[in-house]
Amino acid sequence: MSNKFAREFVLKDGRRVIVREAEVADSEAFLQYGQEVFKDDKYFMTTKEEAKEWWSIEKTTDRIKRYIDRQGKVLLVALISGTIVGSIAVECGAKHRTRHAGQIGMTVLAEYRGIGVGTALMASVIAWARKDAIIEKLALSVFATNKAAGGLYKKLGFEEEGREIRKIKLGEGKYVDTVLMYKFVK
Repeated sequence: MSNKFAREFVLKDGRRVIVREAEVADSEAFLQYGQEVFKDDKYFMTTKEEAKEWWSIEKTTDRIKRYIDRQGKVLLVALISGTIVGSIAVECGAKHRTRHAGQIGMTVLAEYRGIGVGTALMASVIAWARKDAIIEKLALSVFATNKAAGGLYKKLGFEEEGREIRKIKLGEGKYVDTVLMYKFVK
């Protein structure tokens, strides 16, 4: 664990998970993780078909590089026995007046949900944000139907900021609201 940011947690099932910054050396494993996580795209804004455009080692490496040593940005991975089972990214706003607000995106492999991987990722990103020179506020959006994720965010101190009605179209006549949530870290 020679990374700038790394933490270890014990999961509900007794296994250990390490949450650390992604490295270029993770590119191949992160590509495989992405392909696996998007098999179940039920709660993602990006569909598995749209995600396929990212599935090359070059694009994956470039994506990881975008986060390395950048204020206001981080990409963390959760590893169990050396295998990536979850990831979380924060990106600050692009404009000077929105740089203080970091937008979160998190994914966890389906078979690792409900055992504490998401909690470890969120707790880690909150700890990282408290030390970052730019980030003051963390923000995210979650499908209103994703009660487990919404409950996790509330448990960690996130509050509802608003709701985007029928933001997600799942199919003909099938819509889902997204819930906007935030947490001040400074």
